[in-house]
Amino acid sequence: MRGSYISRVGYEIESNEEIMACQVSSTLYAHLSSIIKDNKDQKECCVCLYEKDLTIVFDCNHHICLSCFKKYSITKLNSRQFKYDANIGYSLGCPNGCSNTLLRELHIFRLMDKSNYERYKTFGAEEYVFYHQGVLCPTASCGCGLILDESNLKVRCPLPIGCGKAFCRSCKTLWTDDTLQTCPCQNDNQAFSYWNQLFGNRRESSLGVYKKCPRCSVNTEKDGGCNAISCTRCGMTWCWICELEFLHSQKTYELYHNLMSNYNKNVRPVRNNTDLVNVKIGLKLIQIADVDEKNQLMQTHVYVLHEWQDVSLIWSPEDYDGIEYIQMPSDLIWKPDLVLYNNADGDYQITTRSKAQIRYDGIVKWNPPMVYKSYCSIDIQYYPFDIQNCTLKFGTWSYHGSLVNLQFLTNNESSVLERGWDLEDYTASIEWEILNLRAIRHEKIYACCVEVFLDLTFTCTVQRKPLFYIVNLIVPCVNISVLAVLVFLLPSDSKKKITLSISILVALLVFYLLLIELIPPTSLVIPLLGKYLLFTIVIVNLSIIITIITLNVHFRRHSTSHMSPLLRKTLLIYLPKLLLMERPPVPPRYVYVKSKPYDSIDNQHSTFPWKNDRRRQIARITADHIAYIAEQIENAQTEKEIIEEWRFIALIFDRLFLIIFVSVSLLGTLTSLLKAPSLYHANPPIDPMCFLYYPPINDSQWMKKCGADYIQSLSDTSLIANIQP
Repeated sequence: MRGSYISRVGYEIESNEEIMACQVSSTLYAHLSSIIKDNKDQKECCVCLYEKDLTIVFDCNHHICLSCFKKYSITKLNSRQFKYDANIGYSLGCPNGCSNTLLRELHIFRLMDKSNYERYKTFGAEEYVFYHQGVLCPTASCGCGLILDESNLKVRCPLPIGCGKAFCRSCKTLWTDDTLQTCPCQNDNQAFSYWNQLFGNRRESSLGVYKKCPRCSVNTEKDGGCNAISCTRCGMTWCWICELEFLHSQKTYELYHNLMSNYNKNVRPVRNNTDLVNVKIGLKLIQIADVDEKNQLMQTHVYVLHEWQDVSLIWSPEDYDGIEYIQMPSDLIWKPDLVLYNNADGDYQITTRSKAQIRYDGIVKWNPPMVYKSYCSIDIQYYPFDIQNCTLKFGTWSYHGSLVNLQFLTNNESSVLERGWDLEDYTASIEWEILNLRAIRHEKIYACCVEVFLDLTFTCTVQRKPLFYIVNLIVPCVNISVLAVLVFLLPSDSKKKITLSISILVALLVFYLLLIELIPPTSLVIPLLGKYLLFTIVIVNLSIIITIITLNVHFRRHSTSHMSPLLRKTLLIYLPKLLLMERPPVPPRYVYVKSKPYDSIDNQHSTFPWKNDRRRQIARITADHIAYIAEQIENAQTEKEIIEEWRFIALIFDRLFLIIFVSVSLLGTLTSLLKAPSLYHANPPIDPMCFLYYPPINDSQWMKKCGADYIQSLSDTSLIANIQP
């Protein structure tokens, strides 16, 4: 058998022509500097948008950094989206989709790891086989690629590189002997046209949603959509139903050429200059990615649904083999210059390079996916129990209302839609719940012009899920305020009371600094959580002041302070009874007798049997000392009683302010945190299945759940009449 073969194991090619896609020579490394450039000025990577010194440059002058190029190559390799070119090989183009930008130096793909580079060489060899109308050996352990010069039905995999087994070229069935009895395609070994036999094979698949590609036999999965399947391995486009090659290509090219030959995308698509272009706009919400309170931005992922009629793109399906739809790049046709008025990032106009679907009657549907960052006035009064109203305001930049009429996609008559968004593909946010999605059509005359300009404003009302903030901010703050109250339970003579109070104050200040980083810097209003933190800081400051006063009272002495009788009676009698406190019992006083004056002793000398004056003098001195000692004991006892009284007053102050602070803290906490309307007004989140542009009105379960509100929101009576009960 003549021909060449490719071994999947050794990646060796034997052919009369040079195969550039599968040979990597060491001499190619000399051209490395032409692709990878070390820039004196940093260049922006077209993928990650960071400026890098070392980048890969495509022919379109777009740069990509090495890390992004590696990820880009592996991603494309996993989906087999490399392109094979006869003059270049198996390569990749610019990530931005620029034409004629395939990398010519294939050794650059060695930037991938070893295993992925081996896969790259395997896929490159297989693509070379498919490009030359070759076939792969169906044996699982072989995988040898064959490029045949003959059109025989019987193919044998050559030894020693191959497995030596024979198989059918059409259905890939292995032959058990040299006859054709086991092949379902033919009962004799007559030569026939390979492609006619291939496209004549209309077997049914037993895999359900899986079928084998007619050319390379790779399993292909169909998950909805069109029946025109494009194989990711060999690139063949074939019909899912009949398994034939898609033969509309020639008519499609002819249709495309006829539509674009005299088409001007810069001219409004109307027959008469006075005609109006009705543009229907809808918004399909995919995800609320972020609501940035600090910068007052909302980031959303949406599909902007467009629909209008282009009279220059009308054809008769009978003239083009029944083709009713054609997909066309959106930058080749006229589009309304729709912009997001409150855009906060990037280009105001939709610049996504997505394709538009055009129907034979000129109806154009264009649904580009967009990631918007829009300005949103954040109201932080009840943060973190806040409800925000953010809008996306769309309008034409240059066309006024007499040229382009903006309408809602599902309702042409109403100016207000209660269900203005579509949530069919919505992914729930972990931080926000949607309360309402309205859409309003405005007609406005600006100061620059006399014409009326139209805009469609899509309003999104969201409520924050406060669990994160309750657990991480409010609960610790309440805990700290409780610790501030417990300071009054410490003994009055404890030296740690001031230390504990100051530590609590520092912790509150740290929480306050954390809150400042989370909320927008506005002077219009203080957030609810900020008010509560300020209230707690004031409470802690007062506790420090009162602790200082209590310590001062506790350590007072008789020589430095005196109480008036009224104050003494109030603090030691009435206030303890009011606070249910009992004064400690007073210890009994010592009883002593004062010494008499010296003359009294002299006058009474006859009473005492003194023998002489010396003994009388010693007795007199002894009596004086005993009197002095008794007086000192009395003074010490009086001083101790006064100290105990001041300490008792300090205990009274601690008990009094403990009750006051507990009451004030509870009242302040409840007053501060329960001001948020969302805590006592029920705001149930919407059900995404009830917000559909095209709802299943014949589904009884859906009608039972969402149908009543949907019917009330309809303004078109003909739609109501068509709803089946």
